[in-house]
Amino acid sequence: MQRGDLVFFIRSYKTSKYITHSGIYLGNNEFIHASSSQGVTTTSLSNSWWSERFIFGTRIF
Repeated sequence: MQRGDLVFFIRSYKTSKYITHSGIYLGNNEFIHASSSQGVTTTSLSNSWWSERFIFGTRIF
């Protein structure tokens, strides 16, 4: 992935929707996103909770 790519996650909360969370890839295995508990934050894609839910990253331009 490259900086600015969108990253998508599944099952971040109970719902019938498939993709439940997204963020922006920053490089160095980090992404920025907003969570209801922490507000806007950066997190490592190596974090076990997020890595289990990561589904794909993509560039839109």
